Amino acid sequence: MKKLLSTILALTLALPLAVFAQGTLKIGTVDMQRAFKEYSKTKDAEAKINDAKNAAKKEYDDRAESYKKALDEINNLNKQLDAPALSADAKTQKAKERDDKISNIKNMEREITAATRTSDAHARRYRERNHRHRNGQGQNQPHGPGI
Repeated sequence: MKKLLSTILALTLALPLAVFAQGTLKIGTVDMQRAFKEYSKTKDAEAKINDAKNAAKKEYDDRAESYKKALDEINNLNKQLDAPALSADAKTQKAKERDDKISNIKNMEREITAATRTSDAHARRYRERNHRHRNGQGQNQPHGPGI
């Protein structure tokens, strides 16, 4: 038994020396950033994210344009209300129209704020998840809703 153990110990010590002597030990490195960046699923995910980002930007731009138009209409109504030639009934009608537009513009502001918060939250979750994956963390962690 002692002879067997000493033989195993001698082989254990001699084998690595033999490998080094032959020069066959090769060590490689992996550029994880490059591997992650060039992985096809990463490219697909980035394309989906860019599409979602572009759609969100377009929606935001459309809402901002509608908001600007509504604001211009309110300013125009205010100018009309300041006109001295306007009758009392017409002023009442214009004031009601202006108040309705102000109510609508406040709703637009709330919608724009909510959409911006949602978009920011999605972007933040994506950045956090992307950072975890690039650093080798979170491969088996569940992903929440969103991107």
